Amino acid sequence: MSYRPSGRKGSAKRIPRSSKRRVKANENLDVLGPSQEHAKGKETTETQSNSPAPIYKVGGGGVTDSFSPPSPPRGNSGGKQYRIGGTDRLTLPQADNLAEAVAFADQIGLTLRAHLTVHPVLTFAYADRDGRRAAKVREGLNKLLHRRGVPGGLTGVWVRECKAQTDVSHDHLLFHLPLELCTADALRDLTASILRLVGRHGGGVTSRKAVDLTLYRYAADGRYLLKGGGREVWEKYRLPSSWRRMQGRIHGKRCGTTQNIGPAARLRTLIEDAPLSHLRYGRT
Repeated sequence: MSYRPSGRKGSAKRIPRSSKRRVKANENLDVLGPSQEHAKGKETTETQSNSPAPIYKVGGGGVTDSFSPPSPPRGNSGGKQYRIGGTDRLTLPQADNLAEAVAFADQIGLTLRAHLTVHPVLTFAYADRDGRRAAKVREGLNKLLHRRGVPGGLTGVWVRECKAQTDVSHDHLLFHLPLELCTADALRDLTASILRLVGRHGGGVTSRKAVDLTLYRYAADGRYLLKGGGREVWEKYRLPSSWRRMQGRIHGKRCGTTQNIGPAARLRTLIEDAPLSHLRYGRT
């Protein structure tokens, strides 16, 4: 209990406990802090407000604002964990997996001839740092192709790339499209559907250039998707010098294939096609 002497001798006045405040170390007492009423009002306002504050990002086109809340940190939920700092290139095993998947798709009659490029920077979400929106777009495209009668839905390979010294990523997807869906009208309708799909998962699009769908005249070899590898990948697959550029740092999964042309599917087909003379059962 603290007392303060009053003007009259022999009397003391008790100081209420609520008015006492401890002085923090190195506190500048010349600067007035916020009052308790103001602090309480600020906390109440922040608690009652449900709309996220704009998040300002610096990209290739200057400072822009995004009203999409930041993605929650990836927790330890039992799924695969990726490098915290991200990756800056495709490894040689990853490049081999993509190239073998493209060749296998052509072998089983699912030629990869459609090339889709998605630019998240042209959506209101602005960025797709961990690749979750790209995964949702691929899932939606799988359903979209199923409804159009494409066998197996989405069959393809994909990579995520980023412009140098920026956090602006984009996605490449090389996938199978039957010849009956390669007409001008069918492509126009498919492009519009993919644009709506990207806008649904990106909070809307700011330009039609957010989606670019092109076709290869013949079967694609997939080498363009390997340009994010290092010198070892460039030399093995003999990429043109104009493609030999590092494709930035990517957080989350950098590349992948659909399951029907992935490593497990290729191995299963290899085992099924192997002659019985190559298999040994017990002792010989």
